[in-house]
Amino acid sequence: MPIHRQSSADPFMKTRSRLLAAVCITWAAATVISGVIVFLSDRYNALGFWVGSAIVLAPQAWLALKVGRHLHGNQLVWMALQKYTMTGVGFALWFAFSTRPAPGYVLASAGLALVGTPMVLAAMNGLEINRKG
Repeated sequence: MPIHRQSSADPFMKTRSRLLAAVCITWAAATVISGVIVFLSDRYNALGFWVGSAIVLAPQAWLALKVGRHLHGNQLVWMALQKYTMTGVGFALWFAFSTRPAPGYVLASAGLALVGTPMVLAAMNGLEINRKG
């Protein structure tokens, strides 16, 4: 169900929106960095960088869309396991089928995605606290 169709009474709407925004901002940063890598290195390394961030951030976005859907404890655990499984399968497919996988760039962008999203969320929370305080 798209976010815009959900009722305003949804207690997780703010959390979901923030997490999706953080994922999008991190993905945009990875895309910009990929563009810079094209000029500094080559397109295969840039593609590897972008794909590495996509492999990590796409399952995060999927999980963000599912947050707060009246799920119970076990269902949340299974969703987290599905997220990690999707990420693992993404890496496996990329390294198995890519002719030039650029592993250093893929792993660097995965690190950016893993660290960047929480940093963006922390910055968003800090900005909100400053506005309220």
